[in-house]
Amino acid sequence: MIEIAQKLHQELKQHIHELDFNGISGLDYYKRCYQLSCSILKRLRAALSEYKFKNPEKEIEFFKFIKPRLHSEVLFYLELYRMELNCPSNRDKKAQLSYLKQLSVYYAQLLNNNCLLKLYFLTERCEEDNMLFLRSSSINSFIPFDPLQEFDSLFPPASTEFARIIAYQRVLDEISEKTTSLRKGSKEIPRAMTALTWTGTKMELVELGYALHSAKSLNNGKVELKKIMMGLEQLFNIEIGQYSRYYQNLLIRKGSRTPYTEKLIEDLSQRMEDSDLGK
Repeated sequence: MIEIAQKLHQELKQHIHELDFNGISGLDYYKRCYQLSCSILKRLRAALSEYKFKNPEKEIEFFKFIKPRLHSEVLFYLELYRMELNCPSNRDKKAQLSYLKQLSVYYAQLLNNNCLLKLYFLTERCEEDNMLFLRSSSINSFIPFDPLQEFDSLFPPASTEFARIIAYQRVLDEISEKTTSLRKGSKEIPRAMTALTWTGTKMELVELGYALHSAKSLNNGKVELKKIMMGLEQLFNIEIGQYSRYYQNLLIRKGSRTPYTEKLIEDLSQRMEDSDLGK
C-alpha cells in the first residue's frame, strides 16, 4: 500500500508539472490541481478499502507519513483556490497586502487549533502512534480532536489532522512568498517548468538535507529540518518518508558516515581537474 500511495503521489506531481508546462495559472490552475488531487485520493481510498496491512508498523508508517502527504495536496490546492477567488484586484497593492495579512492570521489560527497534535508532529514523537495511527485502536489518546470536525472513517483522525498541518503550513509559506514579492514589487517566483526527479537513493537525499541544515545554507539557518525535507520532496518529485530513520542508519554505518557528501566533493573536484586539462 505504501508503494501504491507513493506511485499515485508521483503521478499527481507529474500531472501538476504538465499544467505548469502548459502555462496554466490562476484560478484555473488551482481548480485543476484540486480536481486532480481529489481524483488521486479517491483512487487511494478505493485501494485501501479492502487492504489489510501486514503488521502495525506498516500501518503506522502509512497513516503517519505517507497518506497525510498525499491528502495534504487536496487541502492545499483547495485553500489556494479559495484564496485566489477572493483576492483583491492586482491593481490594488495595499488591499492585496491587507488581504494576505488577514489570511496569514487565519491560517496560523487553524494550524494551532490542535496545538498538542501539532507539537507531536513537529517534534516527531512516536510514543502514542499505536493510539493515533492504527484504525483498530480502541484506546483514547491524550490528544483531543474536535468532535464537530468531519473525518473519513477509513482514515484515523490523526492522519487527517497531520494532512491539515502540512497543508496549512504550505499555505502560510505561499502567503509569505506572495507578500514578499508584492512588497518588493517583483514578480512571483515561477513554478518549475519541467519535472526534476531524484534518481539517487533516499539515503543520499537525506544526507544532503541534513548537510544543508547543518551548514545553515537556507534562510540564514532559520529553517526547520522538516521544512528542508519537505522542500526537497517537492523539488525532486520524491517521497522520502521517515528521514530520521535514514539518518540513524547513517550514524551507525561502518566506515564513512557521509559517503554521498564525499562523492559530491570527489566528482566536482574531478570535473574541475578535467576543466583545467581542457577535457
